[in-house]
Amino acid sequence: MHLHPESLLITAAVLAPNLVFLAFPPKSVAKCGKAEDSALFTVIERVGQVSAFVLPLLFPLSFSGTSTLVAWLAMGMLLVSYYALWVRFFAGNRDYALLFRPALGVPAPMAIAPVLYFLLSPLVLGSVWQAIAASILGVGHITTSIREARRFHSLVPSSVSEAAGSRRRAL
Repeated sequence: MHLHPESLLITAAVLAPNLVFLAFPPKSVAKCGKAEDSALFTVIERVGQVSAFVLPLLFPLSFSGTSTLVAWLAMGMLLVSYYALWVRFFAGNRDYALLFRPALGVPAPMAIAPVLYFLLSPLVLGSVWQAIAASILGVGHITTSIREARRFHSLVPSSVSEAAGSRRRAL
């Protein structure tokens, strides 16, 4: 079996901002708290991550064919969107809630963008195994992120109404 290290660029492109995140983590996790993740979906997410991140090593990149070129273009657009969301996070004082806040009506876009990116990667790798891995990643990553986004959404109305109530009482 021949390895294709150049194909790991697919993984590296998504992981690059995550490495910056490790050096500069969110500032408000303690204030916001972190939801208890479902052990099942966490395991599914981790299996999907490992397989979707490593499998590209086994398949060569393709740049021929209309569907492949469209996939590359879509992957590039998703990557630009994903990077823009990271800029929003870092420019937003690394607020933990920004990792899950909707963008353009898309819930948990920082989970959905990279999953869609990886779901397109089988078209440029020619690998059904990568499609399976990306699907597993999607089930775990999107589920846990949507749960966290819903938790934040449920916190906002109560804190907004409490703030409004305390302003009325102060008047």
